[in-house]
Amino acid sequence: KKEALLVTKLRKYIPSIKATFFLQPITRNTLRIHFVINIDLVLKNTYNYNGIGVWVFLEDQICDTLVFFYYLKIKGKKIGRNIQISTQVPFFDNPPSPYYRLRIVPDEIYGADLEFSISLTNIFFSS
Repeated sequence: KKEALLVTKLRKYIPSIKATFFLQPITRNTLRIHFVINIDLVLKNTYNYNGIGVWVFLEDQICDTLVFFYYLKIKGKKIGRNIQISTQVPFFDNPPSPYYRLRIVPDEIYGADLEFSISLTNIFFSS
């Protein structure tokens, strides 16, 4: 019973991650990706050291290559707020790979990952 109380007490220190993304083709070989990430957790010095590091990865699912990565350190004021990241991703394959994977991974906490599959099959790139 003591272990169950400890688990419910520590559960609020595991981050809750919500994310949305928008895709916008710019040219035939360039895609703009805009991420909005919201991470909600309770900060306590003994568990998460006044902040949490988060990695954002964009991977090509077919070739298993890393297309984009970003690291951000989220501290007290940014917790629970929307964090916006915007990037432009160049494609060197013609046509670009149709499937990508977006992964958001906290640095020190296992099991709190968020993963999206992105399909570019319905996006029209200008020529």
